[in-house]
Amino acid sequence: MNTIEASADPGKETWANINAIDDIVEFLVSDTKAERSPFMRDQTRLCERGIITVACLRGNAAAGGVAMAAACDVTMAASGVVLNPAYRAMGLHGSEFHSYVHTKT
Repeated sequence: MNTIEASADPGKETWANINAIDDIVEFLVSDTKAERSPFMRDQTRLCERGIITVACLRGNAAAGGVAMAAACDVTMAASGVVLNPAYRAMGLHGSEFHSYVHTKT
């Protein structure tokens, strides 16, 4: 958020951030899917390399942070952590990719 707020063009910075989160979520989710986008087609799957992804959350997460954690093989959270996949109530323009992914996994 600090990077976006400090940017000369917050809208452009937000869009770049959303696309970066989408790329990471797609990478993690497509690791075990038969269907793969052109972006992922030439990537060696993490599971083929024997890599397990783990998200450890010690604080609250929202929007893309929830998407990234949910895309991992294992997700652990400290007691009392709140996960909120919504982003509009925070005044953010969010990614529809992770909303789509949650309905497919």
